[in-house]
Amino acid sequence: MRRVSVKKLVGITIALFGMAAQPVMADIYGLANGRSANMDNMASMSVEGGINLEGDITTYALRFNFKASPDLMVFADVGQVKFSRFNSSASGTGFGVGAFYQLRNVQLLENTDFAVKGSYHTATVSEGGFDLDLGEIAIEGLISGDQLGSTNLGWYGNLGMHILSADFGGFGGDDDSNELAFGGGVVGSLAFGDWYAGIDFIDEMFLVAGIRYNLQ
Repeated sequence: MRRVSVKKLVGITIALFGMAAQPVMADIYGLANGRSANMDNMASMSVEGGINLEGDITTYALRFNFKASPDLMVFADVGQVKFSRFNSSASGTGFGVGAFYQLRNVQLLENTDFAVKGSYHTATVSEGGFDLDLGEIAIEGLISGDQLGSTNLGWYGNLGMHILSADFGGFGGDDDSNELAFGGGVVGSLAFGDWYAGIDFIDEMFLVAGIRYNLQ
């Protein structure tokens, strides 16, 4: 078994607990919303890849989307989560599931659409033989418009609450918190699907981007 010095053990412990206390985006262990709230604008099936980037946290993820009904889009994703802080780093794989549901009778602004989203993500990141188990439940509202000014870009905005949990393995420590999340971005058309880019905020700013490929 690999030996770990007391100095390194303390450093890793501080780093991982510090990472667990970081704010989140939508979603930290999966991709950002990156879509219209109008389900009519979404393909019946699609796959997408993207990145969420902040100074200490980077997530690369793949997501599969399936339109279960005209108003309901369900998804599942897998991603690589990496934390870098205090000269230490931890990485691992995250998984998630969720759904968007369009509320066609709700119009917050003229010529906009509105949907609600619920998702659950979990990830385990490791460093030096130590594991940090992370969980996230997100509940959000999503508003969007088909055109941003005189451009051909669509836009979206999101606001919601994220319930976070972190369990530091055999040390028995854990941390739970509720965090307000908000952000938004733009969506552009491609020959095979869409691209999107945006910003999400919770104490820190996260840059988010992705490309979606329509299967049918």
